[in-house]
Amino acid sequence: MKKRNLLFHLLLTVIVLVVLTHSKEETTLPEIIFKPMIMVWISTYFIVNLGNKTHSVVKPALFAFFFAWLGDIALLFDGTLFFLTGLSSFLVAHLFYIYLFQQTEDRIIFSLLWKWPVWIVPFALYGIILLKLLLRNVDTIFIPAIVTYTVTLLAMAASALNRHHRVATESFVMVLAGAIFFVFSDSLIAINKFAVEVPNTGFWVMLTYILAQYLIMSGLLAQVNRNTTA
Repeated sequence: MKKRNLLFHLLLTVIVLVVLTHSKEETTLPEIIFKPMIMVWISTYFIVNLGNKTHSVVKPALFAFFFAWLGDIALLFDGTLFFLTGLSSFLVAHLFYIYLFQQTEDRIIFSLLWKWPVWIVPFALYGIILLKLLLRNVDTIFIPAIVTYTVTLLAMAASALNRHHRVATESFVMVLAGAIFFVFSDSLIAINKFAVEVPNTGFWVMLTYILAQYLIMSGLLAQVNRNTTA
């Protein structure tokens, strides 16, 4: 298994290097070929390393990975239709993430946000600041989509935080870190598109996105396999 996973990670390294070195403003052929491979790799690695394929997080995780893959493909192309398609795909992916983050080991324990709702405040403040920045000069057609997506994205991150003490620490930390990277990646995309130009946006967006998906997948894998071996 170790040798197999080493080979898997060597392949991932190649995919990541190609994607990061070809993340330009204009889509390149290597990016078209290799960017969709990210979620294919994430899904395959997840399935191959599952200790319990019937665990409650497995199906929603695979659905989340699938819609993220569709979003990756849509965002390879320019135009409002492709952008809204990509946004919609990732919106659905985040809804699946929100659902599966509720599939915890200790559902009887009151969740962090239930006991300490004050933790909602940082997410709300971030969302208000981000939307205020994004909506100043945006076309009206984008406003409902941007607001809906921002709320859902931050709800996903809050749901990751809400796993605190309801799953093993390793799983909690990796999923939360992945969710934070996801917020950072999507914020960069939005800021660059609707507010101000960010230097080397493509590189930083893809780096944080890949880290996000990898950490979330690894955290979910740790949750599933811990339950299997318990």
